[in-house]
Amino acid sequence: MPNGNLPKYHQTVAEPLQQKVIDMKLEGVSLRFYPLRASPQKLQQFCDEYLNFGYFSEDMPIHNRPPYSFRPALPFVLLIVLDYNRLEVEGVAPPRQGGGPADPEPVTWLRQHELIFGVPLEWYGGHGKDRRFIDWAMTSPFIYLDHPISIWIGREAYGWPKTSMRVPRLRPVFRPADPQHVVSFEIPRPSGNPEQPERFDHFLDIHTDAVVAPSSPQVTAPFSIMSSAITSFFQGASAFTASLAGLRVPNFSRPDESAATQRMFQQGVSTFSGWLPTLSAMLTQGQPLDLDNFPESPFMKNNITLKQFRDAERNEHACYQALMRSSVTVNKVHAAGLLFNPLLQDPSGGTIVRLHDSPETTQIVERFGLEIDGFDQAKNVKTRILKPYLPFWFDLDLKYEAGEVLSWRGMDTEWSQTNEPRLPKSEVLPAAARYLEIGSGVLPERRGRSTTRVTIRVLPLRATKLAQLCRRLTDDLRDDNDREHSPVFETESEHILLYVIQFDPAHSGDPGPAHGSGLLADTEVVFAIPAIYTDRGKVKHRVLLPMLGFVGTEQSAFSDREIYGRVSLQSSLLPPREKMLEELAPDGKKFEELFYVSTCLCRALNEDQETRLWPILDFVEIEQKWAHHIEEQALAKGELARLAVKEEDLPEWLAGLGLDTVRPQGGFTSIALKQFRDGGKDSTKACYQALVQYEGRFSKDFQRDWINQNLALRIYDCEAVNLVEEFGLLPTNHYGVKARPEGQGGTRVDIIEPDRPFWIKAELTGESAHNLCHREGAGPWREA
Repeated sequence: MPNGNLPKYHQTVAEPLQQKVIDMKLEGVSLRFYPLRASPQKLQQFCDEYLNFGYFSEDMPIHNRPPYSFRPALPFVLLIVLDYNRLEVEGVAPPRQGGGPADPEPVTWLRQHELIFGVPLEWYGGHGKDRRFIDWAMTSPFIYLDHPISIWIGREAYGWPKTSMRVPRLRPVFRPADPQHVVSFEIPRPSGNPEQPERFDHFLDIHTDAVVAPSSPQVTAPFSIMSSAITSFFQGASAFTASLAGLRVPNFSRPDESAATQRMFQQGVSTFSGWLPTLSAMLTQGQPLDLDNFPESPFMKNNITLKQFRDAERNEHACYQALMRSSVTVNKVHAAGLLFNPLLQDPSGGTIVRLHDSPETTQIVERFGLEIDGFDQAKNVKTRILKPYLPFWFDLDLKYEAGEVLSWRGMDTEWSQTNEPRLPKSEVLPAAARYLEIGSGVLPERRGRSTTRVTIRVLPLRATKLAQLCRRLTDDLRDDNDREHSPVFETESEHILLYVIQFDPAHSGDPGPAHGSGLLADTEVVFAIPAIYTDRGKVKHRVLLPMLGFVGTEQSAFSDREIYGRVSLQSSLLPPREKMLEELAPDGKKFEELFYVSTCLCRALNEDQETRLWPILDFVEIEQKWAHHIEEQALAKGELARLAVKEEDLPEWLAGLGLDTVRPQGGFTSIALKQFRDGGKDSTKACYQALVQYEGRFSKDFQRDWINQNLALRIYDCEAVNLVEEFGLLPTNHYGVKARPEGQGGTRVDIIEPDRPFWIKAELTGESAHNLCHREGAGPWREA
């Protein structure tokens, strides 16, 4: 579906890779496949709930049914473990002066591991008698990843339901395994402790019995066994697979099913069976494979994902849903092998998958009807044991290509196969799109208001580019067909506000990030512009315009971006490490470190550099003698410096910053641009945009006062998130100081002094968010 007439995606001050993402190269990817037996009936029920959207429901009007439907192709779920040695993201340089093609920019790259539960599918199009078989496909509703940049891109652009995990150890399949042959995966769980926002619990282990596992570590010869034995094995496996052609799962048959569809299913399984002798020949070679023409798999070519995001106002609904197709092609096959001994009669070859008891694993088992082979109990944790069927591995070079929107809808529009939204033609509105709480990337629903005790420290920073940022936002939001009623943002302030919110653990009506735990224990560091918003009715409002936030948990970052529209990065928010001997002479350090922020990004653009955890900023207390020198310099230039202030001056200062409502029984209003990238070839387009208003109200025990410490902000040089350049901050001086422990070597640091910082302590009640206006696809702005 072309995306040329979609609105522009507004570039924020912190994009995942700051490049026009088109293709991604994946070199030396190790894939391990563990087929798990599953219930055909459960898999069909899953397809109906997750992808078919009432396609077979007689109550659904035919004009509002999705144009595609899906069925499980096999009674298996593929558990796939991926080890990405190098995932390259290509950029596009500006066109050459005088014409000619643009030069490719150097790549940005990352290293990551991934865990996927995939369901092979039959893909159909049309309705009734016109229903036709299109191709085979794969959908992966449960995906776990250990790199936040890839999680962000995958969720927003392509709809991959990715969430975070940690891999304590993972060894390539062709190297000598550790004695236990164990691969472990852990997923985060919020702890409710502000200083330890997340803990990692055991999620899944894959264990291979060292006695029966293949013993040779060589790439060129995964097994040292007779060729005839392997050939016999594949002949048996091929016969088994071919027998699936006659498999008829109960409730699969439909009145509109054609004989052609049946034949296509049989032909597909037969084609797959034809690959097995080829794989047999590959495995018996005594040299690296390096095949450039491996048969294309439709299961890799047609990755079907459900792209969906919660509505900010009515969380139980989705503001946008789309069926996406993306494609992975094989550039080269380096090696392949089995993850079991084919001479054994046990098709699992001594390999077992252990799912540790959790809400996540329970959902996986129940959704797919996975066949359980046993249970284990250790430390009061119940573990399900599953035996995979014929596990195998590949070492490949892959290419991930741009996605394609197959069909989409807004919360109150019908399914569309063009960029134009399909508004209902009848007076009866379609049922609101319901957010499907299926899969690993589901965000918990937020209900009603929440109240918690907070401490907010506000650092006003002199900035010169705030008016320019507001104009750029206004221009990007302008509807060329209705300029008069497009939203407008302006600023009258010379300061951008950096505020640090620290939440006390509290139980509230908001289920919070822990699947209903109600524990809000986190820290947020946010840059926001005091702005004037002119709505479509030409009414002006004083608001805070959040530009960038750093939060301590990935779940909070998901909610901020995908529900409320606030651009937030999951970050390390920590106090400094113990100083030990640093406090003793002869250390001449001028700063007392208070708090630092690190986040995952690529520090330098257009360079062959890996994304990783880099320091962004930290807060320090300035030595008194050094602070006096700064004040003298500022006074000599006639600039506002941090001078002695009186308590009664604070209300006037707040009013000058546009914060006169920050008072007892008062509060603040913020407006954020909620937007999502289109998944097509041009990622500079947006498939959905909305302005989301959020109200915060201060209740009892309100306190506020000046911060009397000599504070300063140190911002580390970073092209990907260049805060000094983007906001036009005015540094006090430049210092080449040593980076934080997460960094490597030294880097330039800008020292920024705030103008008269202050603090607030109060109970903060967050109201439900409100959609001011929104637009889907290439449609116009509409009132909520």
